Amino acid sequence: MIGIDFVPAALDMARERAADAKVSIQFQQADACDCQSQDPFDLVLNSGCLYSLKKKEKHRQNLLSWLQPGGQFILVHFNQHHFFDWLLTVPHRWNREQVEEFLGSELQLRDYHEEIGKVPSPVGPTALISTYWFKKV
Repeated sequence: MIGIDFVPAALDMARERAADAKVSIQFQQADACDCQSQDPFDLVLNSGCLYSLKKKEKHRQNLLSWLQPGGQFILVHFNQHHFFDWLLTVPHRWNREQVEEFLGSELQLRDYHEEIGKVPSPVGPTALISTYWFKKV
């Protein structure tokens, strides 16, 4: 199991949580748009970072190379919630249709769930938190 983030403090927090849960995870500081893997994964989780990626197409290409055939992709994304989501603090929130179009036909949507939740700034005070479950076809 590998966890990546480009923010050192996020990695420190993840290491603490992994230690508390007594799970073994290899963590590395990297940009998800530039990170490469020699071996494919059964599962890739993207939790809350799609909207902030500057090189989204590169990330999509990486994602497809990371997943083995039949591999699962879980995306937790802060979708567009209301008219004011265009504000500069959250310029890249996408709605469900935009997410599905971006990921393309290589990933088949298996399940989708959404809820409005309280989240900290700069995302919040509330966001439409959408969870997608895709399978690589």
